[in-house]
Amino acid sequence: MKIILWMAFWLFISPQILACSIPRSGSQYDQLIQIKPTSNPSAFTFSVPAELKGLNHLSVELGYSKISPEGRKLMEQSETLNFAINQGQAEGTFTTQAKDSLFPYLRVVWWPTQVGACSVVASSDFIGQIEK
Repeated sequence: MKIILWMAFWLFISPQILACSIPRSGSQYDQLIQIKPTSNPSAFTFSVPAELKGLNHLSVELGYSKISPEGRKLMEQSETLNFAINQGQAEGTFTTQAKDSLFPYLRVVWWPTQVGACSVVASSDFIGQIEK
């Protein structure tokens, strides 16, 4: 009887326990964000893969953060950006605004389509660090 209960636990309960609770992130994902300046000094274009393996729902945000000594970005303000899919790439444009002691960057999230899979989160460098 104990064996049956143990097997039931692992078959029905453990998938929810083992579900992903922390998204994947890192420089290998951050490098997927391509940002290019335009002729307008505060306008840029962006391009990111529309899908990653098993992740085909995408959100792109223009975030504003203070610069922390550790280099972490803590989004204090944001706006969702629109994009179009072109040959497997999500492409769009955005305009940055001057904000008191806040610096702009892009935050991209690829969301899973199945329950329990991990999303992927990527962040660009601060936009002011992109050379024109």
